[in-house]
Amino acid sequence: MFVIIGGCTKDEKFVSEVTCLDPLRRSQLEVAKLPITEMETEAENKKWVEFACITFRNEVYISGGKETQHDVWKYNASLNKWIQIEYLNNEYNCSMI
Repeated sequence: MFVIIGGCTKDEKFVSEVTCLDPLRRSQLEVAKLPITEMETEAENKKWVEFACITFRNEVYISGGKETQHDVWKYNASLNKWIQIEYLNNEYNCSMI
């Protein structure tokens, strides 16, 4: 299973979609968009740029970034939802272990 998280288009527009690709089944599944990207006004939306991503025990975690330095989120597949699990006191751009 491959997970494609966010990115930018050729014309440098932010992408908030998350896609799972299963090469064995040759299938593609769109899952919950990145957190804080579907707010009521565009100004409230966060852009996940230069963030870190890791998988641990079949869970996907994201943290850091230009506008999301303090956030750590985990994707919950059973709820198809990103859940904020931590708020970091320090600012991190792209670091995961």
